[in-house]
Amino acid sequence: MEDAVTHKLRRARQDTGRYPERDRFLPALADCIAGELKAVQGEAVRQRAALLLEMGHPEEVVLGDGESSLAHYRRAHRIDPSYVPAHRALARRLFARGDWAELILVLESELEVVSREEHRSALLAHLGELHAFHLEDTNEAVRYLRAALDLNPRDRHAAMVLRRIHARLEQWDELL
Repeated sequence: MEDAVTHKLRRARQDTGRYPERDRFLPALADCIAGELKAVQGEAVRQRAALLLEMGHPEEVVLGDGESSLAHYRRAHRIDPSYVPAHRALARRLFARGDWAELILVLESELEVVSREEHRSALLAHLGELHAFHLEDTNEAVRYLRAALDLNPRDRHAAMVLRRIHARLEQWDELL
C-alpha cells in the first residue's frame, strides 16, 4: 500500500511544473493519500508517519501551503518521535517560519534518537547557532557548541560559530 502512495507522489513531484493542469489535481491526490492513511491506522507507526510526510510535501512545495504541511509534519513527528525524516521535515518548516523555540525542541528530540557522532555534532552545532543568533542566549550556545566539539573536534562549523560568539563578546583569550 505504501508503495502505491509513494509512487503516486513521486510521479506528481516529477511532473510538477511540466504539466500545470496536473498541479490543480494535487489536492485530490492529497485526499487519496489521506484515504490510504485511514486504511493503515492500525498498521505500523513508521508507515503512518511516512504517509503523513508524503501528504505534507506536495502541500509545502507545490501548493505553497506551509501551514497545512506543518500540521502533517507535526502529526508524523508525534506519531513516531524516532523517525528522523519527520524531524527533518518539521525542522525545515519551523526554520522557514522562524519558530525558534519549537525548532529547538524538535532538534533536541532528534538528538535523542541519532547515534552517529557526526550527526549528533552537527545537531549540537545547529542548536548552538540557534541559541546564539536567534535567541541571544550565548551561555546555552557555548554549551551546545562545546558539546559538539567534544564529540567531533574537527567540526569546522561549530568552531566557527564559537569563534564568532567569542569575538562578538570580545572574549579574546577564548579565541586563542
